[in-house]
Amino acid sequence: MKGPFGMSAHARIRAFSDLPVMDFTFWVCVRLMVVTAHLPHISYQQLNVLLFVLLHPALMLFFFWRYRVYKWCYLVSLHRS
Repeated sequence: MKGPFGMSAHARIRAFSDLPVMDFTFWVCVRLMVVTAHLPHISYQQLNVLLFVLLHPALMLFFFWRYRVYKWCYLVSLHRS
């Protein structure tokens, strides 16, 4: 089945990957996520949402908060000196 660019979906994905290493890395990661999703009996899509919609933003907020606490403590210690 041809898509909007006149190519199949797989051909479109490969057409935008100029580096074979990137293509290989992408498919290894996808395969790893598919295998990992079967461990807790969830789908690949559910694992994707857990990782990239919930876990990743939560970790970024946590590390940003830790950075702000560290910066505040550092500034307080400079002020006391």
